[in-house]
Amino acid sequence: MSGQSTGETSLALARAYVMRLYNEGRLSPASRLTFAEFAKDWWQPGCAYVRSQEDRGRALSASYLATMRGYLLHHIEPFFSDTRLVEISSNSINRFLHALKEKGLAPRTQVQIYAGLRVMMTYAFRQRLINENPIAYVQPPVVRSRHPRGILTKQEVRRLFDSKTIRSVWKNDKLGYTASLTAAATGMRLGEILALRREDIHLNRDRAFVDCQHSWCQVSEMLKDTKTGEQARIPLPSKVAKHLSALARQHDGFIFSPDGVKPVKHFLIEGALRRALRRIGIGDQERLRRGICFHSFRHLFVSLLRGEGIPDPVVQSLSRHRTAAMLTNYSHFAFMDYSAVIKSLEAL
Repeated sequence: MSGQSTGETSLALARAYVMRLYNEGRLSPASRLTFAEFAKDWWQPGCAYVRSQEDRGRALSASYLATMRGYLLHHIEPFFSDTRLVEISSNSINRFLHALKEKGLAPRTQVQIYAGLRVMMTYAFRQRLINENPIAYVQPPVVRSRHPRGILTKQEVRRLFDSKTIRSVWKNDKLGYTASLTAAATGMRLGEILALRREDIHLNRDRAFVDCQHSWCQVSEMLKDTKTGEQARIPLPSKVAKHLSALARQHDGFIFSPDGVKPVKHFLIEGALRRALRRIGIGDQERLRRGICFHSFRHLFVSLLRGEGIPDPVVQSLSRHRTAAMLTNYSHFAFMDYSAVIKSLEAL
């Protein structure tokens, strides 16, 4: 079909004709199909690839499709957009992977994007849209061993969350302060905290709790299931409930949001924590050396409860770890005396 007219008189009709041939598997490798045209409906329910997986009994979850669609729209398509499918080479894919690294994306995110592109190019090859699969000659990004996670000492926790110093330590950043405080007191992941809405906070006279039901995907900008797919009702210390309810009263919808419509970006919360850590004397070099990050609060939460003698099945139900071994990985036995931390959290 190389050099052959589509017979259509408009660009839109011509593209529709090409895509019809593509979906029917009748395009030759010499086609002028661009990557953008090829990728138009990818990773959406009902697209050709998803149907092919369903025919084989391989159902793809909505959250997986949303994540991969986000990677496609934000990273893959902008790079290859107008490139003809047959002109994508192993060299151009390697340049793309280098560009991902230059963006500062996490290594695991780079691997996931590579995996999505690999699926797409492999499908194109199997549909005979290209003569050979260029990504077959490209190695995936390297994911090096993670630095072990560290946690804060009880003295550092007190300094970080002392309500008297919220202005000096957090510069009155109530979103950043409350997100970190919530993580320390509930063990929730950052995406789960950003997904919280007003209706997830429950305040009663004798107790308060939060429903952890979803996670916020910053790629697709949509709600998705939690990492393990499990939900939990987690009790809240009174002062944590106070800060959450104060934010929830500002507007309907998402709590960690300026308007309730969409949560703030992950990096804004993480950046607020890094700046607060500097102000209590934990500089960037020490933070990196000790492996302190937002996720450290999850380690703190597990260590706190186990140190207080809370039965492991109860801790596991709240943290939603799938195995006892993973629960142990999150326990830091050098810091297991946390009675003072619980009291300090109540006093925030």
